[in-house]
Amino acid sequence: MQWPHPNRFVAPVVIPALLLSACAALPSDPESGLSSSGSNLGDATLDDLGYGPCLTAAALSFLNDSTTGRDALEEALDSRRVAGRILDHRAGRDEELGTWDDEPIVGLGEMLDGDLDISERRVRRFVEGLGASCEAGWAESVDWTGETPAPDFLHADSPLEGAGGWNRESSEIEVAMALRGLTGAQLHAIMESDDGFKELRRDRLMESFSYSLPPNEMPWTAKHHRAREAYPLVALTIEWGRYELDEDTDARGRRIYPELGRELSLGTDVMSDTYYDTRDFAGLMNDVSVRGRVRWDSPGCIRRLLVAAKLGSARVDPVSGIKEVFKVDVRTDAWGCNADEAQLGWAAEMDAHMRTGILPWSNSTFVAPPLRAAYARLAEEGALTDVSAVDPADPTRRAEFAGALALLPQAHVQSVRSRFHYNEASVGDLERLYEHGRARLIELGEYLDAAGTTGTPGVAGLRADIEEALAAIPERGLEIYPDEITRDSVVATAERAEEISDRLHAIGDILDADNEELLREVTNARDGTRDENRFSAFVAWVKIRHIESLPEADRTAWNLEGSIVTQHAVDEFRAFYGDSMSDPANPDHVALREEFNAYAEAAQADDDHPYHRHFRRFNDLDDEDDWRDLEAQLELEHFQIVRRQIEAAGSAARAIAFDAARRHYVPESWRVTSNFIIDTMDFSEYFSHRQWTALSAEQIDGQDLPADAVLDASLINEVQIELGSEAAFVERVAELDAELRRLAADEPDVDVSDVCELSDPGRASEVLWNAASDCLGAKDILDTYRGVLTHLAVLKGGALVDAVSDAIDDAGGDLGEEPDDLRWAPSTRSKGARALLLLIGGGTD
Repeated sequence: MQWPHPNRFVAPVVIPALLLSACAALPSDPESGLSSSGSNLGDATLDDLGYGPCLTAAALSFLNDSTTGRDALEEALDSRRVAGRILDHRAGRDEELGTWDDEPIVGLGEMLDGDLDISERRVRRFVEGLGASCEAGWAESVDWTGETPAPDFLHADSPLEGAGGWNRESSEIEVAMALRGLTGAQLHAIMESDDGFKELRRDRLMESFSYSLPPNEMPWTAKHHRAREAYPLVALTIEWGRYELDEDTDARGRRIYPELGRELSLGTDVMSDTYYDTRDFAGLMNDVSVRGRVRWDSPGCIRRLLVAAKLGSARVDPVSGIKEVFKVDVRTDAWGCNADEAQLGWAAEMDAHMRTGILPWSNSTFVAPPLRAAYARLAEEGALTDVSAVDPADPTRRAEFAGALALLPQAHVQSVRSRFHYNEASVGDLERLYEHGRARLIELGEYLDAAGTTGTPGVAGLRADIEEALAAIPERGLEIYPDEITRDSVVATAERAEEISDRLHAIGDILDADNEELLREVTNARDGTRDENRFSAFVAWVKIRHIESLPEADRTAWNLEGSIVTQHAVDEFRAFYGDSMSDPANPDHVALREEFNAYAEAAQADDDHPYHRHFRRFNDLDDEDDWRDLEAQLELEHFQIVRRQIEAAGSAARAIAFDAARRHYVPESWRVTSNFIIDTMDFSEYFSHRQWTALSAEQIDGQDLPADAVLDASLINEVQIELGSEAAFVERVAELDAELRRLAADEPDVDVSDVCELSDPGRASEVLWNAASDCLGAKDILDTYRGVLTHLAVLKGGALVDAVSDAIDDAGGDLGEEPDDLRWAPSTRSKGARALLLLIGGGTD
């Protein structure tokens, strides 16, 4: 018996066309020269003249150190003229270090050509003169004072087997998109400018994902609606406390709300990361990354310490932007400014603790789990060394250490990270959104009947479609969810949800903004009379009027929640106009019209007015035609939101069906309604260890790092599933794939060609086909969650690139020129790999 391919039933639920098109549209970056798989090196060519990582790092760190002056360079390269060329190269065209055109030396081979043009013989003599810095010196790393020599590095007899403190370990699934095309120095100058990171870190388009709010309080502009509709299966909502009214005070100390609505807020902190590796960079070469982190609450106040190891390639896929790597970490509790001397000492002594692997703050005498994991992986790769050390004070005393691993601080990355979380909206939120959209459908039909426009051909067809849809779709969202979760029920639910969505989107298409004739018929809008500036000014004025009508004590954000101030739908503004301003024969209506005009004109004229920006483009309403056009604009805006809410109801039905599929295919999973996805905008500065140690404690603790010390910079948006939240999905796919392979081994005509994929599903038995169906279903659920990470990261690109372009233009040359290839694209390397590769001639990202 032949069975249909498993995807026939899985696809309607978990492989929507929108998902595939979103992934296909991602910007790839083939010119990066790095592969999407394999080691951290990818296809990168190390510009090291054949010397290897240690000598190359020593040479480049010396050459690029801001404290390496002309005298030191002259001594090292035996030429004052060559020293001058190196300094000129580093300073760039403006001959000043610490500005947008700085140009570090990123490879030893670079010194032979271009403006440097140093002879190869001179370069090699300089590099080889650094050879002593790459000698291991194992004897100096052993304490010989005790009866038993005690090394300060990990080795085979280190306490590796016991618990080394509480830790997290799982597959880290993350998308990393970066601003590409700028040099590190130019990016650094832009981020430090007035239009820099503080302005660029937040994209308010992310406010689209607020499904937990009442439907009329969600943003409903065209771009917000498109952002949700482009990826409808995973319904997200901004975490509690991060999307609220932002209270301020005016010059007289009165409460004001400049945004006149909720706005996304970010939690911002500073991370001081140290990346550790062996002298010869064995970790980088074997895809093992070890990081120590100090997280600061504010200058001088340490929040916590963290140690992490990432195992496997930390490469970023150039198509999806997804970085997936196994991660183990251990961290302290929060301290803030209450850290005691012991805790501050732990931060200061982290380098020594990383070498022994024993962290005093983990309350254990065993090697910490991240370092134990890194050690085990390097041992598997044969990257450890058996060493023999001789006591300097007693040449007859010798100590042998098998599998030695001496981690050294190699690179430092200082990051300012602004972040927030998305949670999954509840199924109840989705049911509410569906029911709201269905109610809008009823309201639309009643409006058309009352307006007497149903005799018009286009409107008549719309009215008939509304009645047909209402008869076909369920009244309550609860009716969409299956009573029992089985393979058949989730397939049936998916098919029904697709039908609901198709019907509601078809009605939305009829009401689309491009259908000018129909919209004019319904709203009485006249050609050439639409004025969105008047509309937005009117909405702002109604909100301000409500705020100012309250006693000062009642103007709190808490009291304004759920009021007209937080509304994005037009219902209440439309009703206010109709009830209070629409009648030119009513003196009270006329008085309110005059009040509106007067307020808008005053706010427009006063740059210091707290609500000035809402009225900058306001146009006076001079006659009755203007007021009639405003009323028509209110109707038009209302119908556009009604249309979007009807479409959103269809998408909500699909999201409900997706949740049922999740429960069936991954039964151990749950909807993550707390800390599901972390969205972080990360501005990082990169330093060699040599440069970092030249900085003062005041500069590091005060986070006041000089621009001329920065080797490179990056702006990266990391969107990741909170570590552990992916475990049920990853484990389920692995479990079902293993079972599928076991079953396929007994069927000679079929094998498993890829994860969950049968080579010839038509020849599979029913048992094997069902196993493949379940495996594919679980895999597609996981892939859908992976895909939403990419969607969230890619969304930010257009606005961010435009903002950076504007910042460069506005600077009038002080930030250089806009590069032709300025773009938002997948970051080709993790920050750790980037920092270490930069040291050993791997170039910039």
